[in-house]
Amino acid sequence: MTSGKMRKGKGENRGVAARYDTLRSFFRGYLHQDFGLEHGSAEEAARAYRSAVSATELRAVASEWAEFGAAVRGMRWRDVKVALVRELGSSWQPASRRELERLGSVLTGETP
Repeated sequence: MTSGKMRKGKGENRGVAARYDTLRSFFRGYLHQDFGLEHGSAEEAARAYRSAVSATELRAVASEWAEFGAAVRGMRWRDVKVALVRELGSSWQPASRRELERLGSVLTGETP
């Protein structure tokens, strides 16, 4: 990562993977290399995730999404996409911040 915003200091527990554990599970489990074949789109993958997990997980992913959004706000777009792949394990590469925001809205239940 080129931005220090996503980095954790030495000695802090497990870094980004620990901080975004639920979000990382979503990206790795639903936005993997075959997500397009399985779900058709990232937004449909988010809808599938929402229907498959508990209310506790939904609250956790919404909280982590808000924290991740704050962490990447102001980062160069290229670095945000690197964070999605390296830190969250995503195979999905959004074309724009707006596309990423749409995914977040579906994932957190902010859209119908």
